[in-house]
Amino acid sequence: MSSPYGTPDRPFGTPAPQGRGGRPLRTGILSGLVSLPATIIFFPIGLVLGVLAIVTAVRALRRGGGQVVTRAVVAIIAGAVSTLIAALCIVLIALVWPQYKSFSTCQRNAVTIADKSQCQNTFRGDIERRFGIPAGTIPRVP
Repeated sequence: MSSPYGTPDRPFGTPAPQGRGGRPLRTGILSGLVSLPATIIFFPIGLVLGVLAIVTAVRALRRGGGQVVTRAVVAIIAGAVSTLIAALCIVLIALVWPQYKSFSTCQRNAVTIADKSQCQNTFRGDIERRFGIPAGTIPRVP
């Protein structure tokens, strides 16, 4: 704990020693490295950890100066990559949501295996039309 009047090891008026990043750097690196696999497993957790990695690494960079640049940049890059992947997942889900909703309704109402196969083939056709993919590109269920 620092006193405004100085301490025995640092008298009043002497500048505080530059830190090495401390806890924000450790948190940034840890959350950045954990965010990458977390994004693959469950992207909302990866999104939160990625943003946390960016914020804490920037704080560590401000606090630690030149001593922590490499480690902070690694944490920022890992956080940015996982945040970008998670954001792309969210955009993809938003784009495909209407087709998925109709597919799930069709599957729920299907009675036979042939009906379920028809639902899958219809879903594949909807996805092809949605993204402008040539018809028949996505393999159909026989």
